[in-house]
Amino acid sequence: MYKIALRVEDFDFAAECLQIMGSSSTNDTMLLYACVLDAQQMGNRSQTLVALQLVLEKHSNEGVSKVNLPSLVRLTISLLCSTLGDPRKGLSLEDVETVERLCELFERG
Repeated sequence: MYKIALRVEDFDFAAECLQIMGSSSTNDTMLLYACVLDAQQMGNRSQTLVALQLVLEKHSNEGVSKVNLPSLVRLTISLLCSTLGDPRKGLSLEDVETVERLCELFERG
């Protein structure tokens, strides 16, 4: 259902699908990784970031050992940096939130 939601650009439903997969009791993150890959292949950075965030949360909450945390943090930082606007135009409210998320990731790393 997540793939369909991405393709019809129903991002609210896509986020709901991710939340359901993220809240499952299993420690297997393969479904979330598949969502990350699919969103990345579709070129949707925001959904890729949402899925990556869920993988990171699942890692911190449940200590999933199969997760390569440095790689996930590095990919998330790279995607977040690419969403920042032009620094010569000043920081928007969205950019400030992105910088805060970046700081949290660097502290975590």
